[in-house]
Amino acid sequence: GNTRRVVYVLDGMRARGDLNGWELETDVPRALQRANINVVMPVGGTASFYTNWANTSKHGNGTYKATWGNFLASSLPNYIKSRGFSSNLSLVGISMGGGAALINAANNPGVYKRAAALSGFLNTSAPGMPVAVGVAMLDAGGYNVLDMWGGPFDSRWAKNDPTVQVNRLKNIPLWISAGNGVFGKYTPNPSPADIVQGVPLEILAKSQSEAFKAAADKAGVSAHYDFSSVGTHTWGYWSDQVWQMQRTGWFN
Repeated sequence: GNTRRVVYVLDGMRARGDLNGWELETDVPRALQRANINVVMPVGGTASFYTNWANTSKHGNGTYKATWGNFLASSLPNYIKSRGFSSNLSLVGISMGGGAALINAANNPGVYKRAAALSGFLNTSAPGMPVAVGVAMLDAGGYNVLDMWGGPFDSRWAKNDPTVQVNRLKNIPLWISAGNGVFGKYTPNPSPADIVQGVPLEILAKSQSEAFKAAADKAGVSAHYDFSSVGTHTWGYWSDQVWQMQRTGWFN
């Protein structure tokens, strides 16, 4: 029935406007439903980091100010609740959505019971990261990072950095995973995109996730970590993590 647990799954940088990547690329939504877990898949949000943007952003069809933070803080949970669904909510994100899952959980204690970052960028205010994020956003469709969190020294960067905000995640069960950029079973014949994007992005996600772990350990924040010996920035590995969460009862 509608009292089943609910998992929100956040997409990556190239989130499409028609379907969520989890639905396009994986069997996760259907499989979780079979395990009596409802899956909510927000659509859209290309290069948005699922955050409230500082400024209106001129891209696509005109002028738009992203307010994903508000959407995940109240509009979406309230709507789901109004439809009679359980308020046992988990927030799971990949890549761009990984850090967003942690920050939106930290910003809304009590709304999200647990949060997972799979190959996430979890130390976004680290030296060089604002520029790297800016380049990736431009590449994903001409989005301007300055419209999101301002320049590299704007306080919004630290506010949205899970490593800096780690203390606020103390009472939230966390699941953090990343591969090491080595090709594995999901890339038997690596394409040029696998090589130029999949490898460096995963290596970056791993070093960022390790930076997060160091800060979390120091702050006494516990989490489940899975840093595997293979894995690139690819859906197969992210699906595997969700199976593991489900098998080990993490969503309970």
